[in-house]
Amino acid sequence: ERLDRPLAPFRTAAPAGVYGPPATGSASRDFDWALSPWVLATPDALRPGPPPALTSDRYRRDLDEVRRFGTRSHSARDVRQTATASFWFFIDINPVLREICADPASSPAGNARLYAMFYMATDDAWIASADAKNHYQFWRPITGIRQADRDGNPATSPDASWLPLLPTPPHPEYPCAHCVQAAAQAAVLAAELRDPERQFTLKSSTLHDAPARRITLADYVRETSLSRIYAGAHYRFSNEVGERMGKNVAAAVIARWSKQAF
Repeated sequence: ERLDRPLAPFRTAAPAGVYGPPATGSASRDFDWALSPWVLATPDALRPGPPPALTSDRYRRDLDEVRRFGTRSHSARDVRQTATASFWFFIDINPVLREICADPASSPAGNARLYAMFYMATDDAWIASADAKNHYQFWRPITGIRQADRDGNPATSPDASWLPLLPTPPHPEYPCAHCVQAAAQAAVLAAELRDPERQFTLKSSTLHDAPARRITLADYVRETSLSRIYAGAHYRFSNEVGERMGKNVAAAVIARWSKQAF
């Protein structure tokens, strides 16, 4: 989208705080992951409490953070933070899974169990994310920033031309699904490691020219969360809730399918 011409104000017909399509009538959709969980009793088993009230200081603070760091132009991001937004947009973490399974002490049966746990946790993370997103229907930063005159918070002000660094996904905001998935995957893999500080090499699936990064599993979770703020897609409170949900998904999977469960 060209930035050398005025932008039409982005407005939605939805109430303040509620995700909705623009008032021009462009399409929206739910975050659709209509599957039965593998381990969770129901899709809403880990549904978190609601996001902060629009009038709260926490909402004001996190809105201001993504306004400053997630914008496409005149951002507070540094060069590495900008690269982080794209680097972690989509990451294939399967090389880490394969590297762990290649350990000489691993067995075919143990590797099969780990693969099953990893993908059950991944699926249940997405299912739990979809349930919460569709339940709360919370608005994205692009809407919250452009329509800050509607949030009832005297400490916020609208910026009708604000644009995120990366395209905003067309579904509700809360919680951060990237964060739920990354935390769930990392916790399942970490349970197999003797050394929590072990590093792995990962390439970006979206920033193809970027050099590989050496990361721990904790780095994977942290960098994924930060990337969604820098992309302009999520508030920090959504990331923190997403990480807790992911850890809880992993705990449920590990409790059911860990070595000790057999």
